[in-house]
Amino acid sequence: MRPHSDHEGVDKTNIVTGDGQDFVRVYSEKTCGIPPEQVVGRFRASLTFLRRISVRIPRSTMALVFAMALSGPVAFAQDGGSVENATFTANIADGAPVDFRQQFTNSTPVVYFYGELLDLNGQTVTFLWSLEGKRMQETAVQVTSPRQPAWSKMNMQEQWTGNWNVAILDGKGRTIEQRNFAFNPPL
Repeated sequence: MRPHSDHEGVDKTNIVTGDGQDFVRVYSEKTCGIPPEQVVGRFRASLTFLRRISVRIPRSTMALVFAMALSGPVAFAQDGGSVENATFTANIADGAPVDFRQQFTNSTPVVYFYGELLDLNGQTVTFLWSLEGKRMQETAVQVTSPRQPAWSKMNMQEQWTGNWNVAILDGKGRTIEQRNFAFNPPL
């Protein structure tokens, strides 16, 4: 979070995310008192915001921020493979996700995490599901081809509300992908 003065001299605080701003917007007002419209995503999509705060940030820091913004989302250890098209979905049909979601209501019976595993043949990858930091489930998947669609599903329980994280670990236990989703009662 970074406070700044807008063009009218009013102090505001924005939340800047690398990705996943839609996920953060769901909770920003309730938990931080920051309206969803003050949650911005990638820096390159928010040049107006950058111009407003650039006066307050040293040039060396701005250079680092721009370099990070241009490099894309944070990368994980990928020298032994990677994951593409990772997403949460309500179902898998014909080996593909039926939708792309970051939020589910707590009446949803099952959540799937789907991704295409690249260059991981011969390894066993692990889908690690966590709720608010507590490990809930591990699913092992044997990779048998250079590009393999894979998914793990979690049978949800109504009381398991909160912020979920799913990480995919390679055969050496290194995180090669991770994403978050919200599981809450309807608003």
